[in-house]
Amino acid sequence: MRNNHITENNGSGFENDYLYHLSLSKEDAPNFSEIKFVCIGGSNDRMKNFAYQVARALAANREYCQTNDSKDNDQKENTRNNSIISENDEIIPIEHVGEHKRYVLYKVSNQILVCSHGMGGPSISILLNEIAKLLWYAQADATWIR
Repeated sequence: MRNNHITENNGSGFENDYLYHLSLSKEDAPNFSEIKFVCIGGSNDRMKNFAYQVARALAANREYCQTNDSKDNDQKENTRNNSIISENDEIIPIEHVGEHKRYVLYKVSNQILVCSHGMGGPSISILLNEIAKLLWYAQADATWIR
């Protein structure tokens, strides 16, 4: 009988762990070490819009000293560079992560990961597993929000 002992490292011994559904690998993990929040939602389009809303909110909140109520009108979306530029020209980067074939992932301001999970239990289970492995490899301590 074979001993199927599960170690505490849960697969960290894999030399090359390819996270197939995210189109990322273990080698990409250092790019996610600063992630503090993971926001997960259903559809791809909704999460893309949410990523840009988060960037706009970050840009607006960094200007709390000003009394201008029309801050949203003063912010420009720089779609070529995938960023939001605030009123004082501070850039909030929005990075497309992976290939966006199965799920969409956006890294906002290098600290927030926005992901779609598709529809159904199996789909979200796959995403949660692969994101958890990615953040574990990155040694990131993130709060998860659905």
